[in-house]
Formats: sequence, C-alpha cells, structure tokens
Amino acid sequence: MNRKRQPPWLLATIFALDMLSVAAGSIAAYVLRFHALAHFFPPRGGYALGDYLRLIPVALAAWALALRALGLYAGRGRVLDWKGVGRIFQAALGATGLFLAYVFFARPASAFRPAAAAEYSRAVATAWLASTFVSVVMARWAADRLVHHLRRHHQLAMARTLIVGGGPVARQAAKSLRRFPEAGRHVVGFVLPDGSPEHSLGAKSPILGSGKDLPHLIRTHQIDEVIVAQPDLRGERLNQLLAQCEKDLVEFRIVPDVTEMIFSGVVVEEIDGVPFLGLHETPLTGWNAFFKRLFDVGVSGVALAVLAAPMAAIAWLIRRDSPGSAFYLQERMGVDGRLFKIIKFRSMVQDAEEATGPIMARENDPRETRIGRTLRKCRIDEWPQLINVLLGHMSLVGPRPERPFFVSRFKESIPRYMARHKVKSGITGWAQVNGLCGPHGSIEQRVRYDIRYIEEWSWWLDFSILAKTAFARRSTPPVSDEAPK
Repeated sequence: MNRKRQPPWLLATIFALDMLSVAAGSIAAYVLRFHALAHFFPPRGGYALGDYLRLIPVALAAWALALRALGLYAGRGRVLDWKGVGRIFQAALGATGLFLAYVFFARPASAFRPAAAAEYSRAVATAWLASTFVSVVMARWAADRLVHHLRRHHQLAMARTLIVGGGPVARQAAKSLRRFPEAGRHVVGFVLPDGSPEHSLGAKSPILGSGKDLPHLIRTHQIDEVIVAQPDLRGERLNQLLAQCEKDLVEFRIVPDVTEMIFSGVVVEEIDGVPFLGLHETPLTGWNAFFKRLFDVGVSGVALAVLAAPMAAIAWLIRRDSPGSAFYLQERMGVDGRLFKIIKFRSMVQDAEEATGPIMARENDPRETRIGRTLRKCRIDEWPQLINVLLGHMSLVGPRPERPFFVSRFKESIPRYMARHKVKSGITGWAQVNGLCGPHGSIEQRVRYDIRYIEEWSWWLDFSILAKTAFARRSTPPVSDEAPK
C-alpha cells in the first residue's frame, strides 16, 4: 500500500460514517420537532413519519455532493480539525439548500396521508440543518480519535518522513508531527543541510546524515516524504533536493519561516499551527481517482466486448504475416514506480531487440512487419492495453508508460521526469494528442505536457483527449517547444 495516501478503506469508512450520521440526524430532526417540541409548538398537520423517511435518500445525496464539493474526501490530512468543522458547516448549508430545492420543485406526495398539508414542516428543515451538522461532526471526531489511536500504536500505515534541517523550525515540525499522528507521518530522522552545525535533537529524532546522503537515506529507510524545514535553504540547493525527491517518487514539503511566507501556487497543510507547503498536488486523488477508475473499468470492459471479434482477426493476421506470438508483453513503469507488463499487438519481428538491446522507436523502423506498420499508424497495436486498464495497471488517459531502462536514464537528465508517475499511465495522453508520440518531439516536450496534465487534470480534459485521440494519427507533426495552453 502507498503510505503517502489515505488507504481506500479508510475513505470508504469515513463516507459510510457520514451517511449514517446524516440518516441518524434526519430521524433526530423529526423526533425533535414532532415529539420533544410538540408540547410547546403544536404541529399543524403535515406529513407522517413515513413521508420524512422517504426523503432520507435525498438527504444522503445532498450531503454527499456537498461534502465532496468542499474537498472533505481529499484523502489527506486529519479526519477532523477546526478548519474541517467550518467546511462541514458550509456543507450543511449547501445540503440544506439542495434538500429544500428538491422538496419545493418535486413536491413529493404523501403515501400515508392523502389529505395532509401540502408542505413539509419548515421547523423540521431547521432542525435537520442543526442535527445533521452535529451528527456528522461527532462521527468525524470519533473517526479522528480512532485514527489517532491506530497511528500512535502503529496499527495504521504512516508515511515515513525525513526532515531536512536542524534549527528551531525543524524541531517544531518534528514535534508537531509526533503530537498529531493522525496527520499520517512518522519522523524517521533528520538530515542536516551541507555545512550546518550538528544539533542535539534528542533520541527520538536521530541525525541520519547530511544533504549529500539524501539519495542513500531515501532508499535505505524507505522514505515516503521529505520535509525541508530550513528557511535559509534556497536556490539551487533547494532545487536539487526537489529533483532528487521526484527521481525517487518521494513527496516533497516545505516548512517556511512564517515571517517570509508567500502563498502562490502551493498547497498548504497546517498541523499544530505549523504550515507545511507542498508543490502542485494533482486533483486526481480521492473521489476523482475513484470515479475515474469506475469510468476506466466501464469503458474498457465495453470496448473489449465490442472489439473482441476484430482483435481475434488481427491476431490471426499477425500470425500469418510473420512467425511469433500475436501479442507482445513488455515491462513498463506505472504509478508510484510500480512495474507491470504492458500488452500490445506485435508490430515488429519477433525478438526485434535481441541484437541491439533496448532502443527507442523511430519513423520507418526496419524492424516493423508489413501489417505492423499499418497497426502502428492507426494505433490499433495499442488496443490490447484495454486489458491493462481493466486490470488496474493503466488508465484510458494519462502519461504514456516507459520502460525501466529508459526511465533510469531520463530521470537523471530530464528535470521532473519522475513526476509523471504520480498518476496511472494511459493508453493516450495530452502529449500524444498534440503530436508528441513515437519519433516526434523530444522527451522534454512530452514531460512538460504530462506534468501540465497531472497538475491541471479535469474530467473535461480527459474527455477532450479521448475525443482527439479518435482523430489523431502518429504522423501528426510535432508541436512547438512551448508548454501546453
């Protein structure tokens, strides 16, 4: 499991608790209005209990939409803090608005009292706002305490964290992370920047080495996250640390000097009053990732069913055209650096790289077979990758996966190359529909397009890439060396 993110089962549990809380709060609102307060404010007719119970699915949907819209399932940070309480109250207001709009426009009829009044009690709506808000906050508080207990006793995976720095900012960062284990980080130790004097940081915070040891320490201690808590560390040295973290697929955070904080294009997470700055998190997390996976499974499943007969015919033609298997399996690197076997129709002669070793594809490649040239030109050779999508190795849209042999080269020479592995690889991507595929365009250009896709992901972008893929061809000339607009 990737310790850098909340496990899916925990997000599902929080969602289930939220929905149970909303259901309980909805019933409590009815009881409060028609029983606890009935003596002081006698009800004037209205719907029966059964009519209110029939509205609970509407209440659940309204709350789910509101919580999702306010980022309360982002999958990072604590389950509940004071800022989260404020966002839950905003969600309560939004859910109440959606709920009242449904009641006003749909005007659901009573199934129990045909002659009852035509309006639901406005007092129940007010009580519903308060009771559902309180019940969701209480449930999330209980979940937050449970996560705190599990992480303090090492029963829930935590991100193994290195802190770069040895001054008071670094010590305060470590203290805050230890004080709040529900933030999901375990401080493995400190790294002193080059030239920094050694500090006595205590037995709980061992000094593991200096800045030049960082690559070795990341691999030796299986580090998930590096936090720079040395405010005077800037410029080229900071860029080197960021580049090293991206090469090793390690999260990167900065704890700034609060007197010099500049909030521009960064993500801020606060723990015990200490701000932790992250760089360009992708929107493709939490529920976005969940629904994208559902979309991938649905589309790839339908596509494989529709293309089964044509794919069988193509496989037969490949076998007839040249000796060898119809399919070609090759090791590629996917999300979080995980390796998988990509499946393609074989478009080259069998054992094409036996004599040359791994080399990049090129235009008019002499290794191509007759039918393989047509398959590659029309992108048909990539159809079997729908199986990779169905298995969860890939997504329909994302950065194209590369072989580990080339990844090891590119990550040392191309800045931010490993940032492409923050999301699942795709059958098609933003770089490909802009003509940067096969022999066209430089690796640097593709990386810029891939990172822009990751940082600015949206459903509209995915759908537009899929639509453009239907008309894009490998022969499309490469675009200019500019970043995508």
